Amino acid sequence: MGIRRLSGLLVTAGIGLTLAAVVWWGFAAGATGENALPQLRAALPCLFSYSGECAPARHIPIMLWMGLFVFIVGFTMLLSLTSEANEPSTGLLVTIGIIDRFTDLTGSIFAWMSVPLVAAVAFEVFARYLFNAPTIWSYEITYMLYGAVFMLGAAYALHKGAHIRTDFFWENFSPRKKGVIDSIAYIVFFFPSFIILLFISWHEAEYAFRINETSEQTPWRPILWPFKAIVPLACLLLLIQGFSELLKSLYMARTGVELEHKEKVEV
Repeated sequence: MGIRRLSGLLVTAGIGLTLAAVVWWGFAAGATGENALPQLRAALPCLFSYSGECAPARHIPIMLWMGLFVFIVGFTMLLSLTSEANEPSTGLLVTIGIIDRFTDLTGSIFAWMSVPLVAAVAFEVFARYLFNAPTIWSYEITYMLYGAVFMLGAAYALHKGAHIRTDFFWENFSPRKKGVIDSIAYIVFFFPSFIILLFISWHEAEYAFRINETSEQTPWRPILWPFKAIVPLACLLLLIQGFSELLKSLYMARTGVELEHKEKVEV
């Protein structure tokens, strides 16, 4: 069986498993009549994760995530196919281009959070040392904004190759060897780690929202769920950009050609 046919079968199987899980979830939720939408909304957590309340449909999340995983694997294999001249496919270039432009856009937007961060620090300095009137909100604002800029800018840094590499021999490796190392690292370490962190941080943010958790750092006591929600959002952005980087790595491992040369970033 050729790679093209195998990847097509995986894509079809992934779509089939995902749709089957959604249909099964709809029947298990008992969504009928005028109350269908409220019933589906109440049963939505059972589609993605298992809990005690989801016992009758405990296999649905497994089927859903398995379907999505199979689809992504097949889609990745399909995009990684090259012509006989080792030219990248149109689908590969379009997918990478869309993801990279999206990351450039989000990175540019999140960078503007540095402006209120600097303003809050400057205001606190002037208020504290010139007027002897320190604020109760500046500390909370600054660490939340700094954490947000750091986390939400991680996907942009990944796209630009700004994350630190600890391998001193990296520059001496051939493009094909770099592609193999990066492909293994993304598949074995990157995606499993951030998928796990995404689920854990999502539950933390959702719990903070339900109990209306507030900070105990200062008397201001702002709500914490927006700050905690930044972590799963950052994981999602990293996973999206990571898929683009994986496609580039697979192509480089197969052909020895860099689709995107990342300049060495020095700090």
